[in-house]
Amino acid sequence: LSETDVKAGFVDIVISGAVNWGVDGDKTLSVRITDVAGNLGGIGGNLVVKLDTTAPGSLGKALLITSAIGGLNPEEKNVTMTVVANLDGLALQLGDAIELLIDGKPFTNATRHVLTAEEIAAKSANISIAAADSAWGSVDGDRQISARVVDSAGNVGVAGGTLKVSLDSVTPASQNV
Repeated sequence: LSETDVKAGFVDIVISGAVNWGVDGDKTLSVRITDVAGNLGGIGGNLVVKLDTTAPGSLGKALLITSAIGGLNPEEKNVTMTVVANLDGLALQLGDAIELLIDGKPFTNATRHVLTAEEIAAKSANISIAAADSAWGSVDGDRQISARVVDSAGNVGVAGGTLKVSLDSVTPASQNV
């Protein structure tokens, strides 16, 4: 401790990222001060932190994009889309989020949606894809839309709920009747 720390009434302590915290669960952090003569002070502080390094589960059921049934044309991908995620079977809690991916990568515009208590209870969440998100690209073909859970500790789950969406900008040929 420096004189500045004593005057300030606190000190910042940095714990190395190389420290082995052991298994997930509650950890109690305490401090003890030793004076210049080597006398030990009492142990105090006792801050309890929760270690959570476990990745959340994966969506087991396919996502639903009603507007993409039968494929998407350029006009349809240029409006905000709602994606329905079935959360059945997941152990979710407040602070957890769902993030949409396209072909395994995040959309250009953020699609991370923090879950509400109502969504967790209903086991369903609506997530929006921004209008004209450039991640769709400009080339026709199939895209894989999936979702992953990011828990409140920042652990990222494996993507699941994959839905194939076909982009089709070719106008059908007119037929003479």
